[in-house]
Amino acid sequence: MADRLRCAVIGTGSIGIQHLISLTTCPRAAAVAISEIHPQRAREASERFKIPRIYSDYRELLEHPDIDGVIIAV
Repeated sequence: MADRLRCAVIGTGSIGIQHLISLTTCPRAAAVAISEIHPQRAREASERFKIPRIYSDYRELLEHPDIDGVIIAV
């Protein structure tokens, strides 16, 4: 994964899910984290897209230097 952009998505509503779908099919990027204030929605997206890191506060997500890009989908 070192040659892929490590991306995070803030918001896992319908637009956020569409971005996650795009990231899973892109050979140059990978979704590595999500931020979502609704716990159930966060768990569902994490399980569906196999994303290990979930944050309920987007500010925690933004503190991680290993994330190359962030999609804001709220």
